[in-house]
Amino acid sequence: MTLHEFINRYNVKLDCEPVGARPDDLDTWHPASFHYKCILKHNNKQFSFYFTQGPAVEGPPTVTGVLKCLITDTLIAENSPDFEDFANEFGYCMDSRRAERIYKAVLKQRDNLQRVFNSLYDDLLIVSLNEEEPDPPGIFGHDPETGTSAHEQIDGWE
Repeated sequence: MTLHEFINRYNVKLDCEPVGARPDDLDTWHPASFHYKCILKHNNKQFSFYFTQGPAVEGPPTVTGVLKCLITDTLIAENSPDFEDFANEFGYCMDSRRAERIYKAVLKQRDNLQRVFNSLYDDLLIVSLNEEEPDPPGIFGHDPETGTSAHEQIDGWE
């Protein structure tokens, strides 16, 4: 099953509204990037979050693209048992408050995905891992305009 098929089978919905800027202090994107406040919905459960696309991405966020990005972030949390490991893995300074906020945001995002998808959470991760599409841009995705990831655009990345 593809991620697109999963989304259709389990009636996953996404609503995104453009916003001028991200209020979460995780905004390190190119100034011409597009910022959104999104709500992901599944089985009467939902969560909201901010999502950013680089200026080279055309069109509004899609449920498949956003979900793929959220899952990528979630896998980062799953593979980093603590902040120290996360910081070392991504080259952040251990004293970086921004890096710690990013780590906490990734953990919260993972917890929200687990809550919304409940028993389908593991299936969602497996389906996503089996996808052969490139990762979409997003909070921690690749920015095609600069050719860098958001991690590389944050102070402390070396």
